[in-house]
Amino acid sequence: MSFVKRDPAPLEAAGLRWLADGGARVPRILAESPGRLELERIETGTLSPSGEEELGRMLAELHAAGAPRFGSLPAPGRFLVGRCELESPEGDDWNDYYLQHRLLPLARRVGLGAEVGGYGSKRRPSRRPGCTVTCGPATCSPDGTGVRG
Repeated sequence: MSFVKRDPAPLEAAGLRWLADGGARVPRILAESPGRLELERIETGTLSPSGEEELGRMLAELHAAGAPRFGSLPAPGRFLVGRCELESPEGDDWNDYYLQHRLLPLARRVGLGAEVGGYGSKRRPSRRPGCTVTCGPATCSPDGTGVRG
């Protein structure tokens, strides 16, 4: 079975290959062409305790694989967050990078640039509730193992 995405994000297929190369289980790319991406359909199930452990190991392996710099993309092309195109220059400081190239551009689009602009790398790091994994939500297959989606 497959799932077809029409008008996928320009770097979506490259991103899936990049995540897989880093150790993540992702849907297989069955076919790709401009304006169409056909992926393996992952039937969902309930994440088992061993699946949770496997997902944790997979995420640790993915993070250990690293990237050249913050903002590195899997291939040249337009970078989208949802349907919002953003620039993605590379940077060396995560706090400054995320503020300048993710939070502020999106906040400005909805008139909240001034409210968000007061935050930055000068603030003391703290734990943030409700954080999600940046490469997308996790789902699981019927056998209870984790899959990046």
